[in-house]
Amino acid sequence: IVGPQDICNTLDCASVLEDDCAAQGGSYKANGGYCGCCPTCVDALAEGDSCFSSFLLGVPATAECAKGLVCDKNTMKCAAPAASKRQVIIGGVPLQTCAQQLQSLQAGGFSLLGQFVPTCNPK
Repeated sequence: IVGPQDICNTLDCASVLEDDCAAQGGSYKANGGYCGCCPTCVDALAEGDSCFSSFLLGVPATAECAKGLVCDKNTMKCAAPAASKRQVIIGGVPLQTCAQQLQSLQAGGFSLLGQFVPTCNPK
């Protein structure tokens, strides 16, 4: 998150130590807080934990799915990537096939104005 110029001079950052963060099972981010000013400790979420907060844009993440897990955007829970197929992961998010994208959109029951809706070729 990019903050206003000189915002870091006005913030009083909490003391976050890398060793303490690691001892708690977290991931230390030197500039992970508000506007990149303060250090933070990001908690690792286990399989089945809610990862809804990962989708809140504009808010620094306080938790993320543990290594080897992804946030399933349909269930908003941390899960292992589908093992049946090899997946391409971009930015921590698995790339979906056209049919998977369409199914996800249809499962939501509504679409947003201007939302991309894929047209899939029949197999």
